[in-house]
Amino acid sequence: MDNAIDKIWFCDSLAGYALSYKTILKTHDGGNSWHIQTETKNGLLQDLQFYNSKIGYVCGYGGTIYRTDDGGENWLRCGKGITENLEDIDFIDENTGWAVGYYGTILHTKDSGEIWEKQQLPEECESVFFRAVDFLDDKTGWAAGGAYILSTENGGITWQIQLKTEMDDAGGRFRDIKLLNKNLGFAVGQKGFSGPGILYKTSDGGNSWLRVDEGNLPNLDKVFFIDDDYGWICGWGILLSTNDGGSYWQADYFLEFLRYMQFTDREHGWISALDEGSFYRTTDAGKTWKDIPFENRFNKFFNSFFFFNNKQGVAATFLFCDIFSSNDGGLHWLHEERLPPA
Repeated sequence: MDNAIDKIWFCDSLAGYALSYKTILKTHDGGNSWHIQTETKNGLLQDLQFYNSKIGYVCGYGGTIYRTDDGGENWLRCGKGITENLEDIDFIDENTGWAVGYYGTILHTKDSGEIWEKQQLPEECESVFFRAVDFLDDKTGWAAGGAYILSTENGGITWQIQLKTEMDDAGGRFRDIKLLNKNLGFAVGQKGFSGPGILYKTSDGGNSWLRVDEGNLPNLDKVFFIDDDYGWICGWGILLSTNDGGSYWQADYFLEFLRYMQFTDREHGWISALDEGSFYRTTDAGKTWKDIPFENRFNKFFNSFFFFNNKQGVAATFLFCDIFSSNDGGLHWLHEERLPPA
């Protein structure tokens, strides 16, 4: 197992999962102890999603797709013949889902992941590096990557280009997309390796996408909405927040790259940063942020975390696979264990 835990997901206050390079881990006791469930033979694991406490999926590089239907006690490799690197996965029920990745890859399953079919894209998108996929139901969805936003209204039988924007260089790409309903959505990214961040909004289901930033924002990476009004976007030293569905965004600036964020309701949220290893908490919807110090944060900064309510959370460090837990909303952290490298 590599010395980093890249993603944590909890189904409830006891059952949680984590990805570490090629390894899937599980806890039965709210993060107090972890055990290895399976180690994949292919590349880096990138994303996981549980539809309920029993059924979950994992995707990653080398065409890696795994499914569990018993809460992770057993993981079944599926997607025979898939070799492309996969970045994001989205299921709208226990049987129907999509995964996206390199070289114009959009995959679809309707039989619980047993068979994945590569969907047909416009010819000019066949080399696009897709980073994000988001479906509202079994018909309506969007995918974003490179300079493109694509949409479908028939489950991906056909995909249409909704937006193609000019990028400064090969480093420019959309990084995330989130549709709140059939009309309102947002897409973010970066215009180039050294170019500004980009923020696009649609109010008509993507028939038109309007760039709503002024070209002076840093790289934007992730979109998170708790409901149709309250949302946040994090990126390179910036956090954008809205309480009116994105009509107005407030910008707060930080010294570090904000790596990950989570909100459990409109008021309570957390963000972790690289560089200085900072960890921040808000209890007023992001109007103010408190920098939470913790032991050895400069070489053990939080790479990922998950709060399953306003008080209880679990975090993992970038180095050494240290696991911490908090029972007071992240103000104090208790070291639980260090997971040994494989």
